[in-house]
Amino acid sequence: MTPSARDLAAGVALALGFLALLGAAEMLRRKTRLAAEWTRKLVHVAAGLASLAVPFLIESHWVVLGLALFLSGIFWSAHRSGRLASLHGVERKSRGVEYYPLVVYALFVLARDRPWLYVSALLTLAVSDALAALIGMRYGRLRYEVDGESKSLEGSLAFLVATFLVVELPLVLWQDPSLPGPASCVLAALLTAALVTGFEAVSLGGRDNLWVPLGTYFVLSKILRQPFGEIVVQNVGLAVIALIISLSAAWTHVFNVGGAILFALWAFACWSLGSFDWALPIFTSFAAFLVLRPFTRLAPPAKVRIVVRSLLPSIVLLFAANLSLSTRWSELYAGLYGPFLAAGVLLLVQVSWNRIATRWHPRGAQRQLAVAGVSLASAAIVALPAWLAQENVPARSLFITAAVCIACGTVHDRLPGFSRRSLVPGQAASLLVTGMAALVLLVFQALDLSPPWNPE
Repeated sequence: MTPSARDLAAGVALALGFLALLGAAEMLRRKTRLAAEWTRKLVHVAAGLASLAVPFLIESHWVVLGLALFLSGIFWSAHRSGRLASLHGVERKSRGVEYYPLVVYALFVLARDRPWLYVSALLTLAVSDALAALIGMRYGRLRYEVDGESKSLEGSLAFLVATFLVVELPLVLWQDPSLPGPASCVLAALLTAALVTGFEAVSLGGRDNLWVPLGTYFVLSKILRQPFGEIVVQNVGLAVIALIISLSAAWTHVFNVGGAILFALWAFACWSLGSFDWALPIFTSFAAFLVLRPFTRLAPPAKVRIVVRSLLPSIVLLFAANLSLSTRWSELYAGLYGPFLAAGVLLLVQVSWNRIATRWHPRGAQRQLAVAGVSLASAAIVALPAWLAQENVPARSLFITAAVCIACGTVHDRLPGFSRRSLVPGQAASLLVTGMAALVLLVFQALDLSPPWNPE
């Protein structure tokens, strides 16, 4: 039997096995009247454990892709038609079942040369996620709300412990010379478990089936390249950042639980994927936002969706800068810092001015001067500390960044997306203004009118 024929035979066998599993789950639910949440998790675990064999049975990614599309198509059509109640009969809205096969394919492609990484990432999806849900349903007493979805502290702790174990054991037991020593593997597993638990907590609509395994893959891929001392620093840094933001959120009610978790993850990402220079604007703007909080006591706590929409431009810029380091366009790492800084300034401008405008309604020239003043103050709060912390950055870069932010802050106030009744910036207006500022700064840098910043 040729390798391609062997792959096809294995793919067909796995497809039939998965179909048999679905049939058994449907029969179990009908015969026993077992709740859909339980049959769904049984399928979740069984399918995940069976998928562990995929890279050891199949070599061709085309066969795995065909298998993933076949199963996702079945799940999608069953969801549309109201069938497969053992999977889709849950009360909450979730598309996680349809993501599952596609994530298995993504892990197969990304980690095909590192089977221990495939196993660790897939086990977080198959075991940790299911265990957290079942523990939360059975024993969850301490509840917290994430944008309308109720979760439990007991379930999150179960997820944390399970993820640590399913990540740590393959790292320690796998005989791969490319892996670091046991101490580094244990600390890497601890950091991965903490971060992925955060991903699971803030994932909505079944998207944890995407972010949990892919997050496990990317965090492990990055952290295992670091020396032992850096892994220790990363663990301590995450603990400190999470503690500061959680205490601030509890004291000021600026975020709900989900919003606080997401913002802590974002602050850590800026420091971990970038450096202290990338994290500094986040901390200074957050501190300024906390100062504003007493003046807007009626503002509701920011939730996950609001935080994501607000941070989206900064997220895109940071990840683009980080990814550029492994390409021939590595100079973009420094080149994108100015736009990243402007995104932080403009977010503070938009949030501050929206909140100020709910209490004070200036008109005409007075309003334009007020917006310019808020923009200048925001630039001083966010950009000035970054300029002082970096070396060999001309003052011209600071002045141009501030001038662009002042101009774009004024433009934002005149866009139809702004609402005096809103306490958060309109998404379309924010993206437009931030994108415009980033583009202008990149053009200035390309024309040598504004030297790039110099982040570490």
